[in-house]
Amino acid sequence: MYNRKEEEEEQEDEDEEEEEEGVEESEEEEQAVTEEEEDDEEEEEQNNKSTPEPIKDCGQDTSWADTPKLLKPQRVEPMRLTPPPPPADTNTIGNPTVVDDALQRVINNDPELTEVNLNNIDDISQETLIRFAESLRSNTNVRVFSLANTRADDPVALAIAKMLRENSSITSLNIESNYVTGKGVMALVQALPGNNTLTELRFQNQRHMCGGQVEMEMVKILRENYTLIRLGYQFNLPGPRMSMTGILTRNQDRETKNMQEGDGS
Repeated sequence: MYNRKEEEEEQEDEDEEEEEEGVEESEEEEQAVTEEEEDDEEEEEQNNKSTPEPIKDCGQDTSWADTPKLLKPQRVEPMRLTPPPPPADTNTIGNPTVVDDALQRVINNDPELTEVNLNNIDDISQETLIRFAESLRSNTNVRVFSLANTRADDPVALAIAKMLRENSSITSLNIESNYVTGKGVMALVQALPGNNTLTELRFQNQRHMCGGQVEMEMVKILRENYTLIRLGYQFNLPGPRMSMTGILTRNQDRETKNMQEGDGS
């Protein structure tokens, strides 16, 4: 009987131990599940941090693909502020002047020939240009003499200067866009104090530019001329430019006064 009681007690002890072990196992399982859940939550939070949220701007969703980028500026052509080029001059397309005929008419002092236009004639020689200048010395009918862009050089300019000292009919001379140096320009200017008929002189755009000394000397000489009212030359120095403007204004006022006095008489 005693043995039976002991067996029952031992059996109860074993049942209690098994129950305690079952409780411990269930607690361990619950703890493992809790740790797994915590790991899952941490992983989800990490994923949420790596994935950017859409940006809301003024109530409108904007994805990251729509965010602004630094772009290279596009090249924009500047607006042209200068006026459009003038219409083509028929003389620049092809000068219809027959050189030999024009020269002969100058020599003959043809009263119907009042303008000699040799502009842009490529095949005209320097000797021919000099012959025109020499023939115009005694001509009394030609009013305009133009030889722009004919490769005229200093010998041609010297011949024209000599012509200006003797001719009393030419009012306009154009020798622009040629090969005249400061020496040739000064020869032309030095002929003007004794000339009382030339009102326009153009010698801009030469192959050799005039220096500051030439410009100052030019102004000094032209103070002695009272008929020139138009000068086709762009001064590089402001001093001579302003002085020349004053000289041309003086001559213009003088001409206007003479015309008014002529009308009054």
